[in-house]
Amino acid sequence: MSASLHSTVAETHKRLEQEVKTAAARLNVPGVAVGVYVGGEEHYLFHGITSVDNPLPVKDVLTNSLV
Repeated sequence: MSASLHSTVAETHKRLEQEVKTAAARLNVPGVAVGVYVGGEEHYLFHGITSVDNPLPVKDVLTNSLV
């Protein structure tokens, strides 16, 4: 990945992370996972927990299932 594309991906990740947090709060959802394929690479963003009744971090649960 070129340096300029890497920089753009990093900036986009930060903006997407904020949008996901805002949307999760507005929609009152406990957790969110987002996957994006760009520049020939997969990128993931995780926020929150799996559920109120079973509060496991979304990142931990999905990262284990993606490997």
